[in-house]
Amino acid sequence: MLETVISIVLPVFGLVGLGFVLGRIGFFPEGTGRGLENYLYRFALPLLIFNAISKADLPDEPNWELWIAYFAGMYSAWALSQLSLRAMGHERAIAVIGGFTAAFSNMMMIGIPLVVSAFGKDGLIPFFMLVSVHLPIAALLATLMIEGQGAGGKGAAIAKTLAGLARNPILIGLAVGLVFNLGGFALPKIADQMASWIAESAVPCALVAMGLAVRRTGLGELSGALGLVTFAKLVVHPAIVYVLGHWVFDLPPLWANVIVLVAACPPGLNAYLIALPYPKAIPLASAGVSLATGLAVISVSAWLAFLLAH
Repeated sequence: MLETVISIVLPVFGLVGLGFVLGRIGFFPEGTGRGLENYLYRFALPLLIFNAISKADLPDEPNWELWIAYFAGMYSAWALSQLSLRAMGHERAIAVIGGFTAAFSNMMMIGIPLVVSAFGKDGLIPFFMLVSVHLPIAALLATLMIEGQGAGGKGAAIAKTLAGLARNPILIGLAVGLVFNLGGFALPKIADQMASWIAESAVPCALVAMGLAVRRTGLGELSGALGLVTFAKLVVHPAIVYVLGHWVFDLPPLWANVIVLVAACPPGLNAYLIALPYPKAIPLASAGVSLATGLAVISVSAWLAFLLAH
């Protein structure tokens, strides 16, 4: 059991660590990390999603219980963190960003490699079902809870968010993959081979990019707020998802285990990016991403060992 967990988790976080070290010693020129992120988000990850969805054996209808189990855990962790931060005296923007950090898993850079390593390509079907609604809902809710002041108010903020989602390469890759799947279309053989090669580069590049990003954002000052957010993300979120997925809704074991593992992932860079317009919230978001990513080596290993044993 221990050997299995190590063989799954260590290569994933080993590449994250490699990216961190390479960034620390200045191995890459300035801006390499951001360039790699652009390659991933605009090209490699959308092609990975397109490839998987276009060729997958999709379920006949959406599994609402899968979404309820995951998002109930996600928003419980968000609410717990946000309300606790408000009770600790933090202003609204900091509390919202803290809640978002506690709820928004790093699906692309950490989630995909972990799911593929632990459960193979079969695990990507429930994973992409989550992705299809995870990003739009989370981004809209964060915008609603923070905005509403200043020119345009919530209406302008929502319109801007929706326009951004319509141009999001991840969602475009998913949508085009669905069209190809449902329409029975396929890429020409040469184009398909090229797309497959690019898609295969997504996982290792994402992990190295995550390490470079953690190095760039830094840890900052440790605080009670940071500890709260980290605990909610790595422990509370996956625990609630486990109870709902395995005990309340009795999902297929593979699907339940996939969403628990995704819930156990550290927060993604979107938490940091969403905090950028709110300077007071940036330290908590960047430190939350960095600390949780470091501790996830232990927490994800524990969750994976638990899932494989049950």
